[in-house]
Amino acid sequence: QLLAELAGVRARGCAVNVEESEEGVASVAVAVHGPRLAPAAALAVSGPVSRMTGEVIGRIEAALRERGSWLAAQLARAT
Repeated sequence: QLLAELAGVRARGCAVNVEESEEGVASVAVAVHGPRLAPAAALAVSGPVSRMTGEVIGRIEAALRERGSWLAAQLARAT
């Protein structure tokens, strides 16, 4: 089951955790890939589940993807 979940996260490029690690907390994270496409960093946002609705999680995911892409481009230029 863990391997299937990891494969899904890799395919989506994003991980969402709603009360899986901590009761009352939801998190969204994306990997930032370095010049050789290996993960170089991660960006994540966590908040109370009362505020992390599906719509909010979607907006956070989009923002993290955008900033992650920008950061990956900066890493590529730096090497």
